[in-house]
Amino acid sequence: MMLIRLRRFGTHTREMFFPMTMSGRSVETKVSAKLDSLGLRKENTLYAESSCPDEINRVDESLSLMFQKRFGSVFQFGGLGGLPLVGPTGFDLFASHVPEGGNVFLMYASHVGWDDESGSCGHVRRRGQRELSLCSGAASEALAALKVDPNDITSGMLDHQIGIVKQLLSPSLNDIIDEDPDRENANLSFAMYHVIRLYLEQILNTNWMGSNSKLVILGGIMINRSEIGADVFQPLSFELRDRDGKKTDMFEETFGVEGWRLLPKKS
Repeated sequence: MMLIRLRRFGTHTREMFFPMTMSGRSVETKVSAKLDSLGLRKENTLYAESSCPDEINRVDESLSLMFQKRFGSVFQFGGLGGLPLVGPTGFDLFASHVPEGGNVFLMYASHVGWDDESGSCGHVRRRGQRELSLCSGAASEALAALKVDPNDITSGMLDHQIGIVKQLLSPSLNDIIDEDPDRENANLSFAMYHVIRLYLEQILNTNWMGSNSKLVILGGIMINRSEIGADVFQPLSFELRDRDGKKTDMFEETFGVEGWRLLPKKS
């Protein structure tokens, strides 16, 4: 196993990079209260998620498993890094499963590791391993390749997913790179969040919706911690859409702050 040696830049706290992290249970409680008020129940709602298939996102008190339990199932959109690689066809297939006149609740998220002992962002100590490992590995591998060659955005058919991650991250390279590796990894997680959001906008449609159907979308960053059962979530967007495409921002009323204030400030 390759050891990961970290070059430290002072003492970092999680709040320096992610100003409003919440436990999965806290997010689930706040979001579920809003879903209840909108009438989204297990019987009339299908849950979808676009997050990285990394097993670390679905352990213990993870938000992903909480929502899956609430709605009874999940249709997973996410490939490497959380990109909704099911594409428009996958979304249409998912939409054909929605109860008649029913609703969709969709959560999308990038993810990043955090180790409290070392104060390291972008690394996590996984179960059964002594050393820290990359998290998100896919995003980190894509960034490493782009730093060597910004034009290296192809990976061949058998490894096409990482090629798509590189291609979509490439325009944000200058905003991600930082001499502080922890800040760089935090920047990377926000860049992946934005990439997932933009990708989703290209595949979503409202053709499946009835006159009273609702599409509710929660977005953020999953922060995977080395401590068992200690993962947290940085919410960044929460909105309601109707059949006509009208969007209602529910973030501030749900979380008590405007979502844009939680995004990193560009220097």
